[in-house]
Amino acid sequence: MNCREVRQLVDGYVDGELDLVRSVEVENHLADCGACHQALDSCKSLSHAIRAADLRYEAPRGLENRVLASVRNESRAQNAQDRKRPAIRFSFALGMAAVALVALLAWGALHLSVRPGAPNSLVQEAVTSHVRSLQASHLFDVASTDQHTVKPWFLGKLDYSPPVVDLADKGFPLTGGRLDYLDGRPVAALVYHRRLHVINLFVWPVQENGDALTGGPVTASIHGYHVTHWSRGGMVFYAVSDVNNADLELFTREVTERIGP
Repeated sequence: MNCREVRQLVDGYVDGELDLVRSVEVENHLADCGACHQALDSCKSLSHAIRAADLRYEAPRGLENRVLASVRNESRAQNAQDRKRPAIRFSFALGMAAVALVALLAWGALHLSVRPGAPNSLVQEAVTSHVRSLQASHLFDVASTDQHTVKPWFLGKLDYSPPVVDLADKGFPLTGGRLDYLDGRPVAALVYHRRLHVINLFVWPVQENGDALTGGPVTASIHGYHVTHWSRGGMVFYAVSDVNNADLELFTREVTERIGP
């Protein structure tokens, strides 16, 4: 991918509108191109400025009542005519229902404001990091099946100590770990395998004002990858893999049980 192509895609990349393959291609180019990275920073600055601005448009007071009153008046007038033409009353009722629906939707749209950061943005981010680790051959910073080797490796590299468990006895052997970047901060990425499949388990502390998931893990699927995320013991966990849902659910359950409350 050249600079011209990246410049055309950088807006969509910042807004999270690119598919997974395009996102990875843009990131690979940005890693080696200072000019395009500067363009990315400019686009991010503009995006932040727009999000910080108050762009909400409030509908005029009484708009909803005026719209509904207009619909009712039209309905009464038409009903008077329908008594003379009973054959078309049903079609008219459908038309008025459509008009009312459009009017209400238009009124509701005026009260909507853009909310950057869709609920699945972190899921997309986790999948992108998972794929990048496979394509860039950067799966490990420390390669080891020993949890007592992997866990100490993170000391001094993160401001927290991630829980590391070995699940080899359950068919999910630990194979190493690395530093990654999610949710706007460095995080621990623990690498497990399920036969020929890789499972990336991203771990970081629940933010002070963050949303700790309750009521059990949440699972999503995107671009053929499955993502399960939950919180436990003050930590947030995102497990990403192309294994089937049953295997990922088993992995999630075993990790949760080993970590404890």
